[in-house]
Amino acid sequence: MPGYYRSIAAAVLLVFGTLSPVHASGADQQPNASLELPFPAKAPLVVQIQGVERLRERVLKLLGTLPPAERNEIGEQLEKGWKAAVAGRSFKAISENGRVYVVVHDFTRLTDDVVPISVLIPVTSAAEFRATFLSDAERKTIEKGSRGVDSLRFSMAGREHVLFTVDLKDHVVLTPDKAIAELYVGNYTRARTTTMGSDVSQSFLETDVALYLNMEVVNETHGEDIRDFKALIDFALEQLGMNEVIPGLDKRQLEAATSLIVHVFQAVEDCQALVLAASIRPDGVHARMQVRFREACRTSDLLRTEKPTPLGDFVRLPGRMDSYTAMGFGPRFGQMYRSFSLPFQAGPGDEAGATLIQKGQTELAAAGPGVSYRCERHQGSMQITAYRSPEKALAAEVKLYRGLTAGTRIESVVLKDAPRVAEAASKHRGITFAEIHLVRDFEATVAGLPEPSREAALAILRRSGRERSTLWLGSDGKVVFRLTAHDWVAAEKLLDAYLDGTGAVGSDPGFRTTRQHLPAEATLIALFETQASVKSILDYTRDTLGAFPNDVPPIAQPADVKAEPSYLGVALTLKPQGVTLDLFVPTKSLNVAARMLAPLFKALN
Repeated sequence: MPGYYRSIAAAVLLVFGTLSPVHASGADQQPNASLELPFPAKAPLVVQIQGVERLRERVLKLLGTLPPAERNEIGEQLEKGWKAAVAGRSFKAISENGRVYVVVHDFTRLTDDVVPISVLIPVTSAAEFRATFLSDAERKTIEKGSRGVDSLRFSMAGREHVLFTVDLKDHVVLTPDKAIAELYVGNYTRARTTTMGSDVSQSFLETDVALYLNMEVVNETHGEDIRDFKALIDFALEQLGMNEVIPGLDKRQLEAATSLIVHVFQAVEDCQALVLAASIRPDGVHARMQVRFREACRTSDLLRTEKPTPLGDFVRLPGRMDSYTAMGFGPRFGQMYRSFSLPFQAGPGDEAGATLIQKGQTELAAAGPGVSYRCERHQGSMQITAYRSPEKALAAEVKLYRGLTAGTRIESVVLKDAPRVAEAASKHRGITFAEIHLVRDFEATVAGLPEPSREAALAILRRSGRERSTLWLGSDGKVVFRLTAHDWVAAEKLLDAYLDGTGAVGSDPGFRTTRQHLPAEATLIALFETQASVKSILDYTRDTLGAFPNDVPPIAQPADVKAEPSYLGVALTLKPQGVTLDLFVPTKSLNVAARMLAPLFKALN
């Protein structure tokens, strides 16, 4: 697996793993205002859609960025589905920018004949809604009930169903459960944005579509089930450790994985709310996962020292690379991240090697690692890491490489020979570099895997790296540079591009577009060039499917597309009491991906 995918996977696993209810817009609303929402405060799950017709128009506009053939085909199917769903109903009584809420009231009853769900539709008036949205046949079935709970009948899939309705003035409630309808006419406690938390409520209310999971209610009603599941995971990890059935995973990494599982379940227990949200913007699609924790809990204490940063040198990295990563964990999460993503593993039974690696990692941690930047492509990479004591970090890493032996794993790949280390081998721009030659053994790396998956894993290794490579390590007294390239001349060019700022990725329009849709300050940011990412994903999929029987359809190579670089973007932000994961996919990436993949899908039809 390439280093940048490994970094992102480790970071994501590390952490786990508005407006008035009807008419106001996000720009007009005070973000810290306390707003009352129409659904019950104790509802475990709520989905909101801000303006059904508006969302439909945005989806159609997004489709306009696709190639003509795909745009027309998908657009026709969506329009056909929309007309079938609407079936001649009028939306004029539904508030144009109002929010539709779909509320799940009880997870334990979702398999019942009467599902505990309600739908809250924003309306100008309940009378006008009935007169314009309902069909003639449905209006004729309306029966007045007691305390404002009315009912109507409608047919679907050849069966007649009953819906109960309640007029909340700004919303009409529709539910198949009479008890839920009676809840809405009672003196129920409504949800408030202050209870949700300002960040969470803003993500929930100011996006096109969002899901809100009330984790306090979930923990209250399903806490025992969660604890039972944790006990099952603990038992499985214990068995794996006893039987050593995970190739390439040493004892310390298994301990780190176990510690991570503990933190994940603790986070679930400490969690107040989780929001999944998505918005269609003029130049792309933005998605977000946001988690909020209780103020006084173990997880909030762990996050207490985390402070997002601008990661400003990100834009200085050389352009035309396949991936870009910047990260700046605080001291506690930084230590956890390093323990989970250990790049070095001693060979089986190599106690001296394990001691050497542990000592080297301790010395690197003592040097005070800070913000790190990395860019990578198949031909080479550059990583720049700030340290409080960069010279000590450099000396510790060179010493570590000098002590490694054959059989050691670097990024899970077995070394065929001990590294050849030449200190002070090269000098450029006043920086002295150590030169480290590595020879990997791909065959030995996959030897412990089951036969069906061995060839697939070997193909992935050969595709993502070379068995022989050279690493240059050097420091300018502020940071440590790690360069990989075909030769020293190519490594010099990478270094010059960064130091001189020539051809920096920050001047790339595609990079700037994606970066501006991610948080200005974050803990980790990663951008992946679209064409390189699509090809890499298909390569991995093709190699993996190669382990299955021959009746699996082969995946052809995607078409090369003539287009300026565009980037998929991911950002992870850690703050006291909260974790946010942002994803942005620009419309240009959607266009490029569609042009690359269209011939593959046509070949399968």
